[in-house]
Amino acid sequence: MLFATRSYRVIGFGAIGGDAVERKGFLQLTQALDILPSSLKSQMQIIVFGKSAQQQEIAGIKAHFLGMLHDDHTLNLAYNACDVFVTPSLAENLSNAIMESLSCGTPVVAFDLGGNGDMITHKHNGYLATPGDSSDLALGIEWILGLESSAYEQLSHNARTSITQRFSPHLVGEQYIESYKLLIGGGLERN
Repeated sequence: MLFATRSYRVIGFGAIGGDAVERKGFLQLTQALDILPSSLKSQMQIIVFGKSAQQQEIAGIKAHFLGMLHDDHTLNLAYNACDVFVTPSLAENLSNAIMESLSCGTPVVAFDLGGNGDMITHKHNGYLATPGDSSDLALGIEWILGLESSAYEQLSHNARTSITQRFSPHLVGEQYIESYKLLIGGGLERN
């Protein structure tokens, strides 16, 4: 049973068609996992969110396919089961998966592109890898999984705090109001 014991480390990956769509970076994820030391890989399992080909293993690591997760409670359980969530997308705006993972206190490894840097501060709440660089993606995974427990707890705390503070409904609402004011001319001085 997947969640019954924690004798292994868990990597999460969101694959909403991700293993079939090149820009989702499944190839880069597979390459990164191949690079990891076999001693670390033997202690890992992967949970895959979303629709995918459902392979038994990914890069020699046992994989569990959860399918499409629709409700918040199930998503929270899945993100909390992960020690690290990897988002290897090669094109990204503001990823819901990154925000959801961080809000659960699960650090994220992602490429430093698009809106990823708006949510992830390198080595503060996750790891930003050089875009397209599978070796750097592997370094991020290895770095997070290699942290001492107190350092990991701090990283996890930072992950949750960074999202709850920066993207709180109150702050987002205020930003929308200010944007609408500007759009309708209420925020500009008229001559």
